Amino acid sequence: MKDKDYSEKTERELMIEEYIKQMNPHIRESLDYQQKNELSRFLNRILPQRGNHLVDIRFTFWLIKNWYFVIQFGVDKRDRKRIRNINTTERITAFILNTIFVIILAFLIFIVVFYILYMLKSFAGIDIFPDKHLSDFIHTQVRFIQGIF
Repeated sequence: MKDKDYSEKTERELMIEEYIKQMNPHIRESLDYQQKNELSRFLNRILPQRGNHLVDIRFTFWLIKNWYFVIQFGVDKRDRKRIRNINTTERITAFILNTIFVIILAFLIFIVVFYILYMLKSFAGIDIFPDKHLSDFIHTQVRFIQGIF
């Protein structure tokens, strides 16, 4: 087992140093060693910690400022005291919104899986319905819907 090299700084320590570098230079230079240590300790406490998640994907959108995307999957280890009392209306609303979200997500997953399977079938040269294609079916359905409206 390899000993940890304490001369190398962690990503978190480098991030804290970067925040301190963004301070007013005059104020930063006036801080003594103890004040810098306390400031680093304080920043370490208030900055969000990365948890032990099986999946932890984070990125920001370069085109839209202040937007980010996070997917985390793992065991919920938060304290159960955080759960607040929720009235019946909020529970019903949350249930309906969760149900709608799950239905939309399931539909999107179905569409993606169907498309992937269709493309694999096409690449393999399998022709289930001779002289008929999915695009023909879609065009027929679109014309039918346009006829209704």
